[in-house]
Amino acid sequence: MTGGIQLAAAGTPAGAIGRQVRSGEAIFIGDRIRSGNAAAMQVVLLDETVFTIGADSDITVDEFVYNPATGAGTLTASVGRGAFRFVTGKIAQVRPESMTVKTPIATIGVRGTMMSGFTTATRSAIFLNGPGAESNAAERRGSALITMTDGSGEGGLLTRTGWQATAEIGRPVTIGPPNPSDLQLVTTGFGGRSPAQLDPRFDAALRAIQERSAADEDTDTELAEVHLHSKQLKQVVLSEISRKIVNDIINSSSSTSNLTTYADLRTIGGTGSFSGSGTITPSSGGSGSYTFSFSFNFGSRSFSGSISSISVSGGPNSTSGGGLSFSGSYGAGPSPSGQFLENGSGSCSGVTCTGQIKLLNSGGTIAKTIQTSVTVSQSGAVSTGSGNASRP
Repeated sequence: MTGGIQLAAAGTPAGAIGRQVRSGEAIFIGDRIRSGNAAAMQVVLLDETVFTIGADSDITVDEFVYNPATGAGTLTASVGRGAFRFVTGKIAQVRPESMTVKTPIATIGVRGTMMSGFTTATRSAIFLNGPGAESNAAERRGSALITMTDGSGEGGLLTRTGWQATAEIGRPVTIGPPNPSDLQLVTTGFGGRSPAQLDPRFDAALRAIQERSAADEDTDTELAEVHLHSKQLKQVVLSEISRKIVNDIINSSSSTSNLTTYADLRTIGGTGSFSGSGTITPSSGGSGSYTFSFSFNFGSRSFSGSISSISVSGGPNSTSGGGLSFSGSYGAGPSPSGQFLENGSGSCSGVTCTGQIKLLNSGGTIAKTIQTSVTVSQSGAVSTGSGNASRP
């Protein structure tokens, strides 16, 4: 969360001034969250849905019913004004038609994907950011059904990644290539930053929820089904376990927060490549080096590459031309989990060599940097080396 955020509790008259809220604070069903002129906020729900609002925006979670055991439920939210973005979670994955986002003039039937947009009282622009129904990506495809709320029956289906749906009072819904002016409204609303850069602590919290909530021994069976739409039962949007994880991470100063996890990798698409060289420090004088090259297909969740030309001159670990190969996949989850860490296999002449790779998040970009390491050993003498590279 950045800047000033106000919360008007459910039942507060329209236009009333809300109170300031802090990162990690619980949000109740029906609470209206408003952002200031230079503010932004992310709301993480128990089913891993993430809503992000930009400056001069507001959002209300109207209904949230979720059964963690099955992933089933319903979710309805309203965006009153400004820039917004959402990444669907388990509810939309299990039953896509169970998630709905409302603007002042249109209803967006979300079909399991990522979307962003900008709305006023008379016009809404919606962009499909995740893989659409027309996409060839291996990731889960989605779409959005936009319906006017004026009773006209006007609507349209957004299925193409990067395209825009426009709803405007008195006009039919249009589907087509993105309007640069509308895109600029979204970018300006988020201060020129991607929503992932707004508060990396909440991104870390979401990753922890994904990896730990299902197995956490403190999960209360009373939370097996959370009904948040009932006026008589005002439960928090995050369960006790999720809120505990969020607060633990927000209050943590751990230096490992930038390590890429397998859960991180499952949230991004496209491809990435890394290449560079590393330096090996021999155990007793001399010099050493190696090169590396890796390719990732984040859409199909697979990777391959190698550490090659492993050479050490001087001392008992002298070798030349060795290499290690790496390949694997990380599927749709939940296994593997934890930090992305992979070992290579191969050989080096006259010595034993091992290698390892891991990924680092940086500047709001997941898996921005690869970190490689090599160990060369023989008869108790050990030489180690490392090298890093960032993808474009």
